[in-house]
Amino acid sequence: MFNAVQDIRIENEVVEQENTFKQRTFYSELKTNGESIDNWHIYKPANFVDCDSKYGEITNLLTHKDIIFFWQNKAFGRYSVNERSLITDNNSNTVQLGQGGVLQRTDYIDTHYGMRPHEFCAVSTPAGIFWNDIENKAVV
Repeated sequence: MFNAVQDIRIENEVVEQENTFKQRTFYSELKTNGESIDNWHIYKPANFVDCDSKYGEITNLLTHKDIIFFWQNKAFGRYSVNERSLITDNNSNTVQLGQGGVLQRTDYIDTHYGMRPHEFCAVSTPAGIFWNDIENKAVV
């Protein structure tokens, strides 16, 4: 969740306005071996990805089998993190294709089941991920 405070001047009065982006996830710079500064502590203002706000705020994040999953009030999905594709060219050489961003997009898995705030009941097991959706009265 991200909060921004902005000053607005109205007839010599200063009013603070707070902007809250509850569907936004920030990410750090890429970590490399041997770096002199820990890039995992550097968050640039434009390093974020937004989920669709029509499904509510982000209520939980969980990593399962190297995939980051997110939950909103009425949906859940996964983040596309540093995804790459390997293809073979005409000379039988392997070429790696990808984008430059860390979090390129959100991929929704379902837009019916979700998780309300403060439930934090998702469990990662070898068989998959399970959680309790109170609104739909279901264990998913």
